[in-house]
Order: sequence, then C-alpha cells, then structure tokens
Amino acid sequence: MNARRKKMKIHQRMIRYIFIHTAILGTLLFPMGTYGSKKEPTNYTGTFPTQTVRLLWMGCFQGANMKNPTNAEANGLICDCILDKVRKRMTHEYVRRNSGSHMQDQYTALANECANEFQQLTLKEAI
Repeated sequence: MNARRKKMKIHQRMIRYIFIHTAILGTLLFPMGTYGSKKEPTNYTGTFPTQTVRLLWMGCFQGANMKNPTNAEANGLICDCILDKVRKRMTHEYVRRNSGSHMQDQYTALANECANEFQQLTLKEAI
C-alpha cells in the first residue's frame, strides 16, 4: 500500500510539473508571435457583409485567372488589393446599386492601380 501511495505522489508531481512548465512556456511563447508587429488601421467602411466580400474576391480571382492563368498567386494578391480599396472607398449599398458595366469599369481602374502598386513593390524588393 505504501509503494502505491509513493507512485501516486510521483505521478501527481509529474503531472503538476508538466502542467506548470507547459503554462510557463505557453505564456512566454504566445506573445512572441505578435511582438513588434504593428497593425495598420484598415479604415474600411464596415458595410460589406462577409459573404459579399468573399463573392467579390472569388469573382475577381476567377476573372483574373481566365485572363492570366499562369500566375494565380499574383492574381490573388491583386484581388486582395482591389477588395481592400473597394471596402475603404465604397459602401456595400453603392456597389449593390451600381452593379454592371459602371462597376466593372471601376474594378478595372482599381485593378490597374493595384497592378502598378504591386509592380512598384516588386521593383523596390529587387533593388
């Protein structure tokens, strides 16, 4: 019986040891993932439902891949940029009211703007 109690105490100490060290490591390592990173304000209008954002991005990505199927990663980055600009400059109601060729022209202008920004970023990285 005495040996059994010793084993239980050792087992409890091991569990306590593991728990305490896991907690210490977790508190030390968790903040390091965000330490030093500055979150820039997005300044979105906040009027776009998540489903609309996803549909706009998906439509953009599919259209971009039809136009240039060889560079899906760049197409995704351009679509991210376009959606950021749409969400900052326009409201959901405006986009919904002005669908069609008028919005397509605006999306094209934003795509050109984003492509130029993307091109400038890659040039700076190359230098």
